[in-house]
Amino acid sequence: MSLLTWMVYSVAVASLLGMAAWVMERVLLRAGHPTRWLWILALAAAVAIPLVTLAGSGSTDSPPRAGVHLPVPEEAEIPFSLASAPSTPGLILQTLRRISGTLTGGIRRLVTMLPGTGPSSRTLVLAWGAGVSFLLLILGGSMLRLDRRLRRWPVSRLLGTDGVRITPGLGPAVVGVVRPRIVLPRWALELEERHLGLILLHEREHVSARDTLALAGGAMVVLACFWNPALWWMLKRLRAAVEMDCDGRVLARGVPPHEYGAVLLEVGGRGIRPPLHMAALAEQPNLLERRIRQMNPSSLRHPILAFAGASVLAIGLILVACDTQVPAPTAATEEDAVTPPAGEASAELLAPVLEPKTMDERTEAGETVGEAVRLRVRADQSLSTGERPLIVVDGVILGSGTLGLQLEPADIASIEVLKGEAAASMYGSRAQNGVILITTKDGGRGGGA
Repeated sequence: MSLLTWMVYSVAVASLLGMAAWVMERVLLRAGHPTRWLWILALAAAVAIPLVTLAGSGSTDSPPRAGVHLPVPEEAEIPFSLASAPSTPGLILQTLRRISGTLTGGIRRLVTMLPGTGPSSRTLVLAWGAGVSFLLLILGGSMLRLDRRLRRWPVSRLLGTDGVRITPGLGPAVVGVVRPRIVLPRWALELEERHLGLILLHEREHVSARDTLALAGGAMVVLACFWNPALWWMLKRLRAAVEMDCDGRVLARGVPPHEYGAVLLEVGGRGIRPPLHMAALAEQPNLLERRIRQMNPSSLRHPILAFAGASVLAIGLILVACDTQVPAPTAATEEDAVTPPAGEASAELLAPVLEPKTMDERTEAGETVGEAVRLRVRADQSLSTGERPLIVVDGVILGSGTLGLQLEPADIASIEVLKGEAAASMYGSRAQNGVILITTKDGGRGGGA
């Protein structure tokens, strides 16, 4: 598969998993349950499934299979009739497979719509590496600057909370992954003691839940695949889930919702939005509104039915994501579609094929009838369109073109293909269209064209 096709496939899988997590989040929030683990799992699966697919496509032991195919019962393949109708599970699985097939076709069409053949895999790899390096440099520089500033900020003990850093304006927030620390802006010291205590309680909940670790892990996943917009959206949902889960734990301690809501409004109007890896009480206004509404969630009329329906829909989306395949390479999407990887023999694209014939067929074709079988090398479909590869038998260069060799199939030990730098380093400019290496078992028998 081409890297571009795999990237589009990864975006599609991440989008489906994000939709599944969003569906489940709606029900869990209404029921008052935490949701941050939902988005952590969705982010992990959105990266793991494409990576497993990519690793499986590189195996040489078996043909590449993209996706985890859904098992369809045999009765689902029987033509519909009143006597033998597909079962409900079979119909559901058939529908999911049709959806995944449609999505696979959509990925193929999207890639082929790009100008020309799209950027090469080497260009994409270089751009990907440069982008990751740039983002990591920015993030690393930000963390180093923050660490130097933390050392200069005074440390105080406030309302029984040790190690609180007093900042000129950053916070309230928790910084640090290995050693989380609470930072509090100076203006927070002017609040009444009850509100200051609620702020510190919120930040202590972040520390005890290791929320900065979850956010840092999500941020690293997104930075590693920064080209995937679905992952950025999932990270945003994770940040919101972390804050709302923390609000729920604070309220579970008996804090009045109206009083805690007043603290959120106070901090939201004056706080500074933190970086990706920080857990903070101050957030964007739209998230602040959601957090306040979540303090008094409307109860579900039929919680069991709502949870079951959301689960079925989410599982369906996950199954479609797993069953969606990476489209097979085409001339428009795969820059190396005409050339199999070095050292591998492809039945469709590789020139050499053994064609044993019956005695009558060989006699009619005017071929020599004997104990040997003619080895035909079809060079019309070679390693470079319109050119023919170099033929080498047991280290002897026989040139290129249609080749007839008097060889027993049992005498052939291996057939290999070299291309690119590997071929040029061994055979020079003559190997610009690739090299077909035929090795016999005794290493010495061969014929010329």
